[in-house]
Amino acid sequence: MSSEQRLRAEEAWKDKRSELVQARKGETTAQQRLEKAGCSLITVQDRLLNHQNALTSATEEVEAAAVKAAEAAETSKESHETFVKALFDAESQLGLVDQRGAATGDCAADAAPDKLKKAQKALDKLKTSMESNLFRQVEYETVEEDVLKVEPGRERERHRLEQLVAKAIQRAENSREAVLKEVQHFVEAGMWFAESLQKTQKRPVRMDQVKAVQSTVKAAFRQLPKAWQAVRSAREAQAKVGAQRRKVALRRATAVQTKAESEATVQSASSEQKEAEAEEAQLRSERSARESDLAAAEVARQTAHQREVDMKRRRDELKAQQPAARDAVKAARAAEREADAERKALHARAEKREKEQELLEEAKSTAVRQLKNEAYDANQVELAYEERRGSKKAQE
Repeated sequence: MSSEQRLRAEEAWKDKRSELVQARKGETTAQQRLEKAGCSLITVQDRLLNHQNALTSATEEVEAAAVKAAEAAETSKESHETFVKALFDAESQLGLVDQRGAATGDCAADAAPDKLKKAQKALDKLKTSMESNLFRQVEYETVEEDVLKVEPGRERERHRLEQLVAKAIQRAENSREAVLKEVQHFVEAGMWFAESLQKTQKRPVRMDQVKAVQSTVKAAFRQLPKAWQAVRSAREAQAKVGAQRRKVALRRATAVQTKAESEATVQSASSEQKEAEAEEAQLRSERSARESDLAAAEVARQTAHQREVDMKRRRDELKAQQPAARDAVKAARAAEREADAERKALHARAEKREKEQELLEEAKSTAVRQLKNEAYDANQVELAYEERRGSKKAQE
């Protein structure tokens, strides 16, 4: 029985030891996972900080680019207004004469009607070309604003609008080239108009007065190419600033998206670390429980082993005491037999005494009855004595 208990305790101890080994392996794996999750979280947090710094830098660049774009747009607007003013001044020179070329007001010169018509025709073409250029400029600025409004992550939309911006820039450039050609035509026509000026027929004038008018007209027309070149340069500078603005805007959009992805990664890594911490705590608790179970099983095993040792020692002691015990048993049995025989003898003597007592009682009862039945005789005692005495002698 003790051997079976020891074997069961040994098996239980082995099972608990195996469970503890598995629990320790699981805890080690959980600790490694927790350590890895912690390192990963630190890495992605550092990466998020870098992306946050990049976003801050990109935001500052976007703000600076917006300021430069506003300044470039203002410069472009001012140069365009300057050109419009110069064009108005040149156009007003054509108003020195009427449609027939005759001087108007205080003008001292008449002009050739055909030169006037060519200049007016060139002016009309220039205005048409300027309207087209203004439309193309507005188109470019509108598409560029659309690009800047694209939300992070919508790269296909951004790419499509960037292509539209490139086309709008090209169309605006072509339109500016067309305006430049019309400006050159208008200036050339204006110069021919100035050369056609001569003394007016309305009133007497001096030739120096006509020369002065010619100089004023030529000066008004000569400023147009330079003024338009300023518009062209301002528009090209605006386009370059716009390209830089779109570039930093794209960088910022990329930084925003990257930061959002990093935040999601940090959230995921944080969740992973929390799960790893919970798992590690659970497995550590299980390992502690398995250690307690193993300790209890070890105590039970040692107890069962000690019980078996004690029982074996007791068995050996009993085996050593067996001959003396047998002798004692034999002596006890002999004593029991003697006691039984003595008991039987005593019982027989007691029965004999009881029978004698019964006979005595019966004799006494018989005697009493006989006495009661007999008539009273005053000498009956002596007679009975004699009779008894004679009976004894006869027996002798």
